[in-house]
Amino acid sequence: MNWPPDLTDVTPYLRRKDVTEALHINAAKNTGWKECNGAVGSAFRAHKSKPSRDLLPDLLKKVPITLFSGAEDLICNHLGTEEMIGNM
Repeated sequence: MNWPPDLTDVTPYLRRKDVTEALHINAAKNTGWKECNGAVGSAFRAHKSKPSRDLLPDLLKKVPITLFSGAEDLICNHLGTEEMIGNM
């Protein structure tokens, strides 16, 4: 996939050693950043799973989490992310 257009710049950046170290990515498990991973997506297709808005409050007590949605993202829009945070 070559969308969004800046993906050709983002991919090498997110694979840089200094960036992966700053993000505390385990080098032994790092296979290189990919935009999409079918195995990860499939793992989240449980029909009876709890919505993230129900899971996040308890997770946030133990794990620092960054929620990111691009300002022009058509799939994960920032308005939906902001509304979800506001409703937690």
